[in-house]
Amino acid sequence: MNKLIYIVLILIFASCGKDPDNIPKVEIPVQQPPYKKFLGTYQVENLNTGEHYEMKIGIQSDTIAEGIIVDSLDIKNFDNNFDYKYPFKNYVTENYLQIIWHFGIQDRNNNRWAIFQEWNDTTTTIRENTLINDTIVFYFRKTNIAFWPSDGVLYYECYCKHRAVKISEEF
Repeated sequence: MNKLIYIVLILIFASCGKDPDNIPKVEIPVQQPPYKKFLGTYQVENLNTGEHYEMKIGIQSDTIAEGIIVDSLDIKNFDNNFDYKYPFKNYVTENYLQIIWHFGIQDRNNNRWAIFQEWNDTTTTIRENTLINDTIVFYFRKTNIAFWPSDGVLYYECYCKHRAVKISEEF
């Protein structure tokens, strides 16, 4: 008798099923790559000199050793003087952007520089190197201390701030 009850219950449960057309479909949103929010054309003001220029940030995927793919930011006209690529780093601090850390980078006049991104300037309320709405204030140190004698130029050092406002999503 118990076997008969089990067989009947199995048949009842096996015959119960939902119509596959009535099952709700869940749309999974496609996540944008974390660097996408930084890409575009920026109108930049050098806050030290008042000079204005245009800078572009694009993306380029490069394959390095053992087939590893690295997404690099393709920077055009940083500091109105430099074009270079820099590996994108996705920081825990949302919207933080590190785009420069070079020793010996050449400008358009073939002079060499050491340019290092500074961390947040605690003497101001502005969060440097962080995208807020459509604006980033880049804070970096630029010096030619290691190169000026051999490059035949005057010594220069600056703790620089440049305000970049995105004017277009296009690169």
